[in-house]
Amino acid sequence: MGSALRPQAPRRDGSRAARPASWPGAPAPGDVGALVLQAHRLLFRHFRTFVGLLALPHAVGFALVLVALRGSPRALVLPLLAAWGVVYLAAWTALIWAIWEAIGGRRVGILRALREVTPGVLGRLLLTHLLAVALLSLALGVLVAILAPLGALAGPVAALLGGAVGAVFVVGAWLLPVLFLPQVVILEGAGGLAALARGRAIVAGRRWRILGFWALFTLLEGLVSWGFSAWPPVQAFAQLVVAPIGAIWVTLLYAEGPRPSGAGPGPRRGEG
Repeated sequence: MGSALRPQAPRRDGSRAARPASWPGAPAPGDVGALVLQAHRLLFRHFRTFVGLLALPHAVGFALVLVALRGSPRALVLPLLAAWGVVYLAAWTALIWAIWEAIGGRRVGILRALREVTPGVLGRLLLTHLLAVALLSLALGVLVAILAPLGALAGPVAALLGGAVGAVFVVGAWLLPVLFLPQVVILEGAGGLAALARGRAIVAGRRWRILGFWALFTLLEGLVSWGFSAWPPVQAFAQLVVAPIGAIWVTLLYAEGPRPSGAGPGPRRGEG
C-alpha cells in the first residue's frame, strides 16, 4: 500500500499530520452493511491490540477489588479510584488512536498506542466531557422547567408530547455529538466549546443513521450482558470483545463526516 494512502506517522515535534481523503476498503457513506463489515474486519485483524487495550482498566479494577476485600484503609480508596480513572481514560484514548491507524491500513501494537497518550490529550478530553455534562444538565433543567408548568396548564398529554419533542432535541443536539468527542479531541486536537461545535457538525444531516448505530450497539451490549450473566468470567470476556465494536463504528462514522475547516485534506491529529 502506498504511503499516500496511509495516515502519516505521528511526529514527535508536536506538528500535526493529516489523513488522506480516502483509503482502500473504506465503506461508502450511507452504506450500513459495508460499515458493519469493515468494523468487524478491523476488530478481527487487530483483535489483540483492541481487546488488550481495554483489558488494562479491567485488570486495574480487579486489583482494586482485591485491595478492598483485604480491608485496606479508607484513605487509599480515592487515590486508587483516581488511578483507575486515569488508566481507563488512557486505554480508551489509545484505542481510538489505534483504530484510526487501523483504518488507514497501519498495524499498531498496545505499547505503540499507549505512547500516543499524553497528559495534554487526557486533560483536554476530561475537561471537554465535563463541559458537555454541564451543558447537558443545563438543557435538561430548562426542559423540566418548561414541562412542569405545561403539565399543570395544558394537562398530562401536552406535557408528554412536549417531553417527547424535548427528548428528541436533547438526544439530537447534545447526546449524539458527545459520541464523537473522543475522536475530535484525540485526532484533531480540539477541545472545549470548539470540540462540541465540531461534534454537532459531524452529526448534522446524519442523526437517524448515527442514532440507529448507537441503538444497535446498546442492544448488542445488553444482549451480551444478559446472555452470559450466569457465567461472570465469560460475560467479562464477551464484553471486552464487544466494547471495541462501538468505538470502531463511531470512528468510521466520524471518518464519513465533514472535515474540519482549514484542515487541508483531512482531520488533524494532535500530539497533545
